[in-house]
Amino acid sequence: MPPFDPASELPSLRKLTSVCNQGKPAAFGAFNKVLAKLLHLTIMKPDGHLTLQGLEGGRGRAQKLIRGSKGPIPLRDGRFLRLTISLYIEPTEKGPRFKTWQSSFQYQKDFDGKDWIFRYDYLRAPEGSYPSAHVQVRGQHERIHFPTMRVPFEAIIRCLANDFNVPCHAPKEVWRYILHHTELDFLAIHHPPISCPPIDETE
Repeated sequence: MPPFDPASELPSLRKLTSVCNQGKPAAFGAFNKVLAKLLHLTIMKPDGHLTLQGLEGGRGRAQKLIRGSKGPIPLRDGRFLRLTISLYIEPTEKGPRFKTWQSSFQYQKDFDGKDWIFRYDYLRAPEGSYPSAHVQVRGQHERIHFPTMRVPFEAIIRCLANDFNVPCHAPKEVWRYILHHTELDFLAIHHPPISCPPIDETE
């Protein structure tokens, strides 16, 4: 296998990101390829795969769902990452925009997810009292939804690699370089949520 070169890995990822930013139907497949590439470079086992499938409804918008093709994604430490991201394209005054409706990432010890460690959730339009973006850490106390800002997928990978010691496929200098730049691309266009649910101004 040829040595990893971060400078050669990044251009293809940025080309895919530019397809996402155009807000056309090809954005769904491009984003799926970005996530798959990041996971293959880092914490996912070689036999892990993502799948992209259609979603019904969505208020008339084109919607797709990304998740592991066989359930939670197998990781290189023998544990799993349950990943689900629902995406849609919305027409705006500035043209179509590719957006995330909701996403969830759960790090778990077992395939079924009964023994999970932490979970991050983002909901563009949350219902009830939960914050739009929040982290849950499994502990001895009742489940608490700690409010956060929007967490990039790159940050989830970095946390698992650095703090949970999940082995990565590519050398550290490669995946750190790639995650740094793809996260900057995400932050340039992301939707920053507030820490409370929407307020009904008519009440």
